[in-house]
Amino acid sequence: PASGAWVKMLPRLLNAAQMAQEKWDPGERIPALKRAVEKAKKGDMGSCWKESEKLLKKFAEDEESLAAIEAFRADFTANAGKCDTRVENWVSRGMYFVASEYLGRQVKVYRGAPMASAWNEKVRGWRKDKVVKKLISLDERRMKATLLMEEGERDKAVKVLRPLRKDAAGTQLEALVEETFERATMMPG
Repeated sequence: PASGAWVKMLPRLLNAAQMAQEKWDPGERIPALKRAVEKAKKGDMGSCWKESEKLLKKFAEDEESLAAIEAFRADFTANAGKCDTRVENWVSRGMYFVASEYLGRQVKVYRGAPMASAWNEKVRGWRKDKVVKKLISLDERRMKATLLMEEGERDKAVKVLRPLRKDAAGTQLEALVEETFERATMMPG
């Protein structure tokens, strides 16, 4: 723990832990949305979306309730947009494996909502693209090394990262792989 490598890992690990715990709290809503709000708080976003669709049909004639339901759905969509922002951030750095794993989990959470099928299509598209497919493979190897580092297996991590540095040369991941290699070599062995 006294090594600088562990200190550099902390922000990333804390961010990953926060993302794993993140659930949407829609706040106070009209009584008709009670079940949808409960599902959102539990993290069952697909059921939450389906419940809001049912309510749209049920309250089609009640303008006040309809406006509240539509506002809820707009907030729901905005919350789901946070996932897109994270993914765009990872993709801009070449971290396609991390992004595809994250989207895979989100597709399960949001199953039944329109954004789930869009995310699923995005990942399928990546897997068909040769360049992105290579980046996914490289990023997966980088993540394997990162996990080895977190488990205290410095030598194994360096063994994975040495050839990866050569393979990642000239790609979006080059700088990130170099940074990971530097952290691994700084760790006490």
